[in-house]
Amino acid sequence: MGFLADVMHIGLDPKSTLPGGATLNLDLKNNIVDVAGTYKPGASEVFELLYGLRFTQLKLEGSIPGGPSGTFVDEDCVDAFIGGRVMAPFTNNWRFVGRADIGAGDSDLVWNALMSVDYRFSNRVSGLLGYRWLDYDHSSGQGRIASPTTS
Repeated sequence: MGFLADVMHIGLDPKSTLPGGATLNLDLKNNIVDVAGTYKPGASEVFELLYGLRFTQLKLEGSIPGGPSGTFVDEDCVDAFIGGRVMAPFTNNWRFVGRADIGAGDSDLVWNALMSVDYRFSNRVSGLLGYRWLDYDHSSGQGRIASPTTS
């Protein structure tokens, strides 16, 4: 049995000059926190089962010249998920890490996948470089995050 915590923050503050010279200002914040237990079935040194909760906060604020300003989107959701993780070493310090999970709760469906390589500096410190896909199907709409990731 083990424990996993994964925190992701996305902050975007785009500004654009519209025809006529007015400025469109937006502020997007997306925070995602996964908290999970891990379990290695049998004598497996490579595969772990995951079970946990994903907390998601999405907030979009801004001002549109001649139009509305304030908070356009302010949503929080909590989803339970189950999945698995593979951590396969290919040298003493390098290993492949793959993770996939699926869940629901406040969302109708959410799935997450990660493929990465991990370098272990010591028994307790490592750095990860990979790619993550996170897809939400929610009653208020759908959304996907697909991007490189580091930790």
